[in-house]
Amino acid sequence: MSRTVRMWCSVVLVLGMAGSAQAGRWWHHGLPSCRVPDFCEPAPCLVPQWVPEKRIVREVVCKPVEREKTVQVCRRVVETKTVTRQCTTWQPVTEMRTVQYTVRVPEWKEVEQKVPVRVPKVITCQGVRRVCRRVPVTTTRTVCYDAGRWVCTVDHCGRPRKVWCPNIVTKEVPCTTYRLEWEEVPYTYQRTVYETKWETRKVRVCTFRCEVRTKEVPCVRYEPKVVEKQVQVPVFKTVVEERKVKCVEWVPEVVEREVEVMVCRLVPVEPSCDKPAPTQKDQKSHAQQKPAPTQPAPQKPSQGEAVGKKSKDA
Repeated sequence: MSRTVRMWCSVVLVLGMAGSAQAGRWWHHGLPSCRVPDFCEPAPCLVPQWVPEKRIVREVVCKPVEREKTVQVCRRVVETKTVTRQCTTWQPVTEMRTVQYTVRVPEWKEVEQKVPVRVPKVITCQGVRRVCRRVPVTTTRTVCYDAGRWVCTVDHCGRPRKVWCPNIVTKEVPCTTYRLEWEEVPYTYQRTVYETKWETRKVRVCTFRCEVRTKEVPCVRYEPKVVEKQVQVPVFKTVVEERKVKCVEWVPEVVEREVEVMVCRLVPVEPSCDKPAPTQKDQKSHAQQKPAPTQPAPQKPSQGEAVGKKSKDA
């Protein structure tokens, strides 16, 4: 809703509220407000009201569209190139050199030396050792034995038979046992003892003599030499290619849709009056009052102009 329409609606609403409060002003057939006479006559009144109304509005909507486009892509390509380069190499050179070295020469001599000699000798020694012997010991012990005899008797059938009659006798019997006894007994044994004696003998002794000698040895020496070589070198090149890719673009599109808006309208309403009937004094006082100056009624904007202003403001 445009600013002009909203302004007019607010003016009408304020005027209607003021008229209802003073009970003396209202809109009558599009004319400006007037003073209500003392007597009430039914006349149509226009009251502003908010009324829902459906309108078609336009808005811009972006929709995704999948398209193909050609783009340029750079790609690196490796190529092998043969290049001649100079490089330094070390060439071996063999030469003979005279080298001195020291040698230890052995010399053997016979020298008289005193040498210790161990001579064995057998000697007799006496010692004491412990010997275990068994010693008999006589003791007595009590034994029991049966000294019974056979007796001839007759059984209940009249047949003779022998029956053993036991006679247990206890007596002491001598018994011999052996007991271990340790005793120290002297004994003689022989032992070999070694005696050290010094003897003079001739011994071969080796001594070393240092001797300086010379010899020819081959020696390898390296000399630098500049040579040319064919070398394979990788070269990188950039190649531009065209490639088709898929992309999504947002395309604007105007779409019309129906919306519901609240519009201020002037609705005719039948007025109601609850005042008492006027008296003669009231009519005279009303006739003596001056008529109120009339004001031009505000022009109501047409529906097309309101919609055009609303679309401009939006």
